[in-house]
Amino acid sequence: MTEQLKFIITELNKELGTSYDLIKFDSLNEVQHLQVLVDLLANLDAGQKFDVNEEEPESISVKLLDMIRNVKYRPDVGIEISLFRKNLLTGERTTIFSILEWLLKNSNQVKKTAYLAKFLIRPDIPNDILGNADMAELLEVHDKLVEEFKESHRYTASMEHNNPSEVINDIKEMAMERDIVIKRLEVAQLNLSDVSNKETVLSTAKSMRIQQEKSKKLTSQLSEQKEKLKRASDQLQRNLGVFRGQTSAPRAPGDLIQKLNEELKVNEYLAKDKLPQELSNVRRDVELLQSVHSYGHVQRENLLQIQEKIDNVNKDIESLVQKKLALTDPHDDKLAPFRHQAAIIKRNKEAVAEKLEELKNEFRELEAQLSEKQLQVQKLLGDTVLRGEELKKYVNKLRTKSNVYKKQRSTLSSLKTEVGVLSRTLEILQTRDATLELALLNHKKLNINLDSSDIHDDIDTDDLSTKTPQELSQIIVQISGKLNEVKQDILPISNHLKPLKEEYQQLQQQHDQKKRVYDSTSINLTSQMEPLDQEVADLQKKLESKEDEWKVLRQRIEKAEQLLSVIEQENVSRNIEVSTPRQPSRLETLQMQIHQQEKQAALLKEEQKFVSERQSMLGEQSMMWNHLLELLECKIQCMDDAVDKQGSVTITKQSQTLIL
Repeated sequence: MTEQLKFIITELNKELGTSYDLIKFDSLNEVQHLQVLVDLLANLDAGQKFDVNEEEPESISVKLLDMIRNVKYRPDVGIEISLFRKNLLTGERTTIFSILEWLLKNSNQVKKTAYLAKFLIRPDIPNDILGNADMAELLEVHDKLVEEFKESHRYTASMEHNNPSEVINDIKEMAMERDIVIKRLEVAQLNLSDVSNKETVLSTAKSMRIQQEKSKKLTSQLSEQKEKLKRASDQLQRNLGVFRGQTSAPRAPGDLIQKLNEELKVNEYLAKDKLPQELSNVRRDVELLQSVHSYGHVQRENLLQIQEKIDNVNKDIESLVQKKLALTDPHDDKLAPFRHQAAIIKRNKEAVAEKLEELKNEFRELEAQLSEKQLQVQKLLGDTVLRGEELKKYVNKLRTKSNVYKKQRSTLSSLKTEVGVLSRTLEILQTRDATLELALLNHKKLNINLDSSDIHDDIDTDDLSTKTPQELSQIIVQISGKLNEVKQDILPISNHLKPLKEEYQQLQQQHDQKKRVYDSTSINLTSQMEPLDQEVADLQKKLESKEDEWKVLRQRIEKAEQLLSVIEQENVSRNIEVSTPRQPSRLETLQMQIHQQEKQAALLKEEQKFVSERQSMLGEQSMMWNHLLELLECKIQCMDDAVDKQGSVTITKQSQTLIL
């Protein structure tokens, strides 16, 4: 804080020529601090100086806030505007010191901003006066003058930052162009010397030039009127969209009247029920706070007495409620359900009204943010942001202009090369003979016109040594005459080149500006399209899942409908006379099928149990048979081996014979 005060005092003494020190400045009261702030703003040309002690508080508020708005001061983040205004008008030290520090640190920028604010801020005019045609015309003139001032200021600022060498080169080029214009005027005077009706021709040319300028002005006015008409039609379409509820198809008058009636009912409820109730609650709270404030210092004994009174009142209320409940039977009260429904409806209305108020506040905040973003975009880009068809038309127009620019640039480069060759030739000739410039000056007096072929025959590099100085000067004059003819041929090209150069510069500036607008617009569009694409993909996934759920539910509904139709048919069949044979219902059929399936399941379970019980026994028996089979195979193998060693054995039922 001390460093801040030291900086403020030092800079104030420089700006205002005062002799403040740390003690003297710190001892000033709030009004004197406010007067110092007013003096500094007036010194920075942000407004007219005034005395805080002699002005009314409302006048001080208006003038001081206008001054701060002119210098574009913004309070720190997190400080509410209402609190900032209150602290500013009361001369609160922290707020005044922060403003003084900011103004003194950015004094050069503040002076520039205050200077521009005089010419750029639009005057505040009441809405009833804006409807006047004369006032609208004056505002349009004011806007045009503001735009002209912006262009002039921008050009002046660009000239201040230019390099001096570039300015010197521009001056040299202008001097050369001036000499060319003087020579053209001399040639034109020579050509007009033999014309008899010179004045008539000049007056006709002048009138023609005036008419051409008028036609250009009319063309520009026509284009401006078309642009304004287009903007007005777009604004009309937007307003119609808002009026019709943001829908593409127009609404019927009955729908609009119904919507207005609904809004009227909501506003009537807010004005007659909700707002008076809130106002009464606020008044009750205020009265309570005032009554609390009117009491003196509250002691503990007073609090105990108040608490005792509250307890007694609560007991009385409870006893009265019990008596009422004992006297009245809730079953006899026929209006209780209606009271309950009315209470529910009242609570729902209050909840909807609160939700509506929240949405309105949120809508106002979003509108404020949107307007702020639009102002930022307009400040950054210098023009309105193009969208949709306007952007496509602008891109096509820019492409055509770029093609024209490329063609003109190629023509300009060829002309520049030709001018460079001719200027180099002239420099070579001047270096060869110092009397060439003198011969060029006396060329009009000599009036020597020779054919180019004769000049070529007369000039021979081998015979230059034998020529006398007079003959050489004549040759130089001849060459200068040829050069003058070439220059005369180049003059219309240079005259044609000058407007092309100016047009090229204008097109280059427009191209750069529009390119910046296009780049920023494309960046904004891409940044806005990415979340939209993601949102579309998420919604597509949700839609697919919902479609699957819908198909499943549809199948269930179809099955339920089939069952319902069967049940209806069965109900119809039940109503038929008893004599007709009765068919089993769908329910009975399903119960029979369920009973059969249960029986079959019980049989299968018993069979499974029997199989599981016999499985172990059958396994053992199967293992015994396998062992017996292996034993028999072993015996057969042994018998075969014995036969091979001793002979053959014949086995019958009653005997066994061995043949050796």
